[in-house]
Amino acid sequence: MRKQYQAVRVECPWTGETAHLSPWHAAKFTGRSVRTAQRWAAGARPAPADLAALRLHALGIIPDDRWHHFRLRRGMLVHLDTNETWTPEQLRTSWALFQMAADYRALRRRPAAPVLHLAPQAPDIKKPAMSGR
Repeated sequence: MRKQYQAVRVECPWTGETAHLSPWHAAKFTGRSVRTAQRWAAGARPAPADLAALRLHALGIIPDDRWHHFRLRRGMLVHLDTNETWTPEQLRTSWALFQMAADYRALRRRPAAPVLHLAPQAPDIKKPAMSGR
């Protein structure tokens, strides 16, 4: 007979979505001991970094408030409102294009270097100094 365990409850602060992890999985995802994860299952509050790691692994929540409309699911970034998805390759390509556009805008804003038009001059020929002999 398998031992029943209390699950570690992980909740999304924005949507209320919840997931339940075994203490073993919670310990594995956070790098903490199983005993610490069992304390979380019994009601102790995890440290903020541990909670962010649990949310990332269990719910796909990116640990930054600016990304609360996105989730990581099956190796893709998913927008919750539009269900648009991006693969890592698409994100890299988009980043490169945005970077190139930013570099182009920076070049366009820079004042052009002045062009100097100099008339050609005759070479300066020095006459040898006369010696007093």
